Amino acid sequence: MKIVPFVSVGEVHFGDSLEQVKAVLGSPNSSTCKGNSTSNWYGDIEVTFRDDIVVDIGVAYPQEVTLEGVDIFNDPQGWKKICDLDGEPKSSYGIVVLSKFGVSFSGIHDGNDSQRSVGAFRKGLWDEILPTMKSFEDYK
Repeated sequence: MKIVPFVSVGEVHFGDSLEQVKAVLGSPNSSTCKGNSTSNWYGDIEVTFRDDIVVDIGVAYPQEVTLEGVDIFNDPQGWKKICDLDGEPKSSYGIVVLSKFGVSFSGIHDGNDSQRSVGAFRKGLWDEILPTMKSFEDYK
């Protein structure tokens, strides 16, 4: 599954409606609502809708996920490579955010296989939180 920054993950695009996602992934296995956000699970893929459009797409290990040609889960140095490509990774509570690519990940950098996931988000989604996050230097 290829991440195209700020555009898509696989066949799911930011801005898609619930019906458009259903046409690609089928019906969700489970769903959680919080305020104006709904998160639907389609197997190992979590799609978050805000105001009924896709704003975040998460993929759990062991799916194949690539960004800029880097296989994030299967390349042992993949997370370091994408951090280096971003140049300014930020971190908070175990989540690393690469704002240049609109990507976040957890579990990959600390060896916690049960928590390995990669998320891609629409432009602007993390803008309010990024200034409060600290620089992530562990990839160097």
